[in-house]
Amino acid sequence: MENAIIRCLLDKLRDDPVLSNNQQKNVSALIRIAGKFNINANIPKSRKIQVSEKLLVLESGHQPNFLPYAGTWKKAFFLNYLQKKLMENGMEAIAFFGFPDQNLSTAKYLFRNQVPALNKKGVKPIGFKINNSDRLKSFHTIEKPSADIWQHEMDNIEKFYSDISIKIPHKKNSSKKNLDQITEIMWNSYDLAKNFAELNGYVFAKICYEILNIDVLFFFYSDIHKEKIFIEESKKILQNVQLFNQIYNRVIIEKRLNIPPVNESHFPFWYHCECGGKINLFF
Repeated sequence: MENAIIRCLLDKLRDDPVLSNNQQKNVSALIRIAGKFNINANIPKSRKIQVSEKLLVLESGHQPNFLPYAGTWKKAFFLNYLQKKLMENGMEAIAFFGFPDQNLSTAKYLFRNQVPALNKKGVKPIGFKINNSDRLKSFHTIEKPSADIWQHEMDNIEKFYSDISIKIPHKKNSSKKNLDQITEIMWNSYDLAKNFAELNGYVFAKICYEILNIDVLFFFYSDIHKEKIFIEESKKILQNVQLFNQIYNRVIIEKRLNIPPVNESHFPFWYHCECGGKINLFF
């Protein structure tokens, strides 16, 4: 079954149109941004990639949540898997994983989570709190926890997993080794990060690279914004806003998506305030 799926994918990709000159320019810029991410997160450089019209671009991503659930790690694993399979079959491929760090901070999983536990509820909450006044700010503008609060939560997490390992004697040594490695990554990420989004993104990327052997290129959406990579694409949307909204709403209906349609006067861009907030726009 696995080989059949890969063969089907390869057949479809071989017939896909090539990258335009502008797309190649965007990919090169994204590689540069991902390279800065690696430097800032203290991750070794990835293989050198030659951008051409034949390059296959894979992308996935997720909000930079605090120690996210297993499905998020599966995204990165599957990206890496597809990239390897394509290259094994003589095709040049590149895989990107993006963190939409400009989202509003309303989702609690950005800073809190829960892990399986041997108790009545079956889970234990972990993570942090942010001020209610910060909930409507972009996550990349939220400060990382203070050092003493971070230390306190790291101690709680370490104690939680240490207590579990005691109940599983034959796994005690390996559990401690894994816990020590993850704890080191988390502290290293804390020291490197300038805000909460960077902290979570670095932890995820470094665990992928150092523990799971996943070699994909990570980036923050806010860096794409700063570099104005998709400025030409944005201009095209601005010239056809109503058509864009009509297509957007039509796809929601056709695909039966569980997301609200937009008003025809909706402007498909956010206004980003220097205070960290952002608002919808209409014309």
